[in-house]
Amino acid sequence: MRFPLTFVLLVTAALLLGACDEQRAGRLEEGVSTEADVRREFGVPVQITDRADGSKVLAYPRQPEGSTNYEIGIGPDGKMNSLRQLLTPANFARV
Repeated sequence: MRFPLTFVLLVTAALLLGACDEQRAGRLEEGVSTEADVRREFGVPVQITDRADGSKVLAYPRQPEGSTNYEIGIGPDGKMNSLRQLLTPANFARV
């Protein structure tokens, strides 16, 4: 079976994008990395949710090109307090 070159390139790009996010996430540390560190690694978030306690959640969905959807929590102190990849088998099983 032969696949068109465009299809092969798109699949390859999607796989590489996912690998890049894993490397970016690996350079961040909960309780140490700041919001500026997160933005340097992941870029501008698609959505920012401000919470009443002064914390916020930065959303980095990578669909439809990628296979990841990161949600990164920033505490009131400006430090990263969570980094979650939402597209996991465990999360899908809960739906």
